[in-house]
This record gives sequence, C-alpha cells and structure tokens, in this order.
Amino acid sequence: MLWNKKLLPWLVVLLLVFVVMIFYSIHESAYTAKINLLVAPAKSKILINGQGRGAGIIKTKPGKYKITVTMSGFSSYTATINVVKGQTKLVGVVLVSNSPSTANWYYNHPSDEKIAEGISSNESTVASQEAVQAVPLIKLLPFTGPDFEYQINYGSKSGSSSPIPVIYITAQSQQAQQDALAWIRSMGYDPSKMTIEYINALP
Repeated sequence: MLWNKKLLPWLVVLLLVFVVMIFYSIHESAYTAKINLLVAPAKSKILINGQGRGAGIIKTKPGKYKITVTMSGFSSYTATINVVKGQTKLVGVVLVSNSPSTANWYYNHPSDEKIAEGISSNESTVASQEAVQAVPLIKLLPFTGPDFEYQINYGSKSGSSSPIPVIYITAQSQQAQQDALAWIRSMGYDPSKMTIEYINALP
C-alpha cells in the first residue's frame, strides 16, 4: 500500500504528459500549411487576420488570411492570400516610402535594402516556377522550325498580371502555323490548353 502511494504521483504526472502529447499532436496535425512572410523594413508592424505576428515561416491551417503590413512614413500593404494543405506560400512585402523622412530609407538602412533585394529575387524565382508549372512547354523554348519556317517563344501578355505565360508562334504561312502546333503536340503537350498568339512573318 505504501508503495502504491509513492507511485501514485508519478502515475499522475505520466498521465498528464500523455494527455499533453495527444493534445499537441492533434493541434499540430491541423497546421498543414505555411506562410513564408518576408517584410522590409524589418521593423514594420505585421497583422495576420488582425493578430500581431512576426516575419518568417508561419505554420498555419489551410484557408484565407488577410495580411496587413504598416510602418510610419510608408504606404501600408494589405492583401488576402489563400494557402492550401502542404503548401508554403511566399509573401514578400517591400513597403514604399510616402514621406520625405523615409525617402532614402533603404539606402540609409543596408540591412533592410538587403531584405528588399532578397524579396525581389525570391519573387522572380517563384514566378518562374509558377510559369513552368502552368505551361511546362516553355522549358523547351525558344524553338525554331526547319528552314526557319516558324519560331515558338513565350512571354507575358501586354497589360496582364497573370503568371501564366503566352505562347507566341511566328510563322511564314498558315501551314507553318500548323507545323508549329504539330511540333508542340509531338513534345507531348496540348496546344488547346495554352494561350497562343500568332505573329505573321510573311516576307
């Protein structure tokens, strides 16, 4: 009986640890998405759905989130993003000066300038990855057909902010256009699922 009395507190502690571990496991299993938030200036105030947060990688539940970044002397930033299960969503924010007192902020604060440059570089990388994911054909471009009959290239549609690239076919004739489409199919891609614009190259 005395042995049981001595053991009882330890059993209670073990039970509490077990309950905490189960709760933590259930809690963590819901946080299956991440937001990689990069902000310049580094001292900016960050709100996510109204809650104060810091920059960096934030584990979260899939769903929509409103991000607000502010700092005195700079225009504020607000955006709503959607993150899905298993995704790490990159959000890069570089605040723009709206006051003479902060006009040369990045020049005078090299650490913030470095963050801003890193954000720009990361966004370019992500944009390239998204473009390839949307239209894998672009990995093979530019391509020029036999005897320069046609050329296939890609780019962004003028005035559009869409990350999906446009395929441009420069051809000397309608037959050349068809040959270009045939080449795309031969590479295993469906032209009907792409945005294609034709450029007349008649001599």
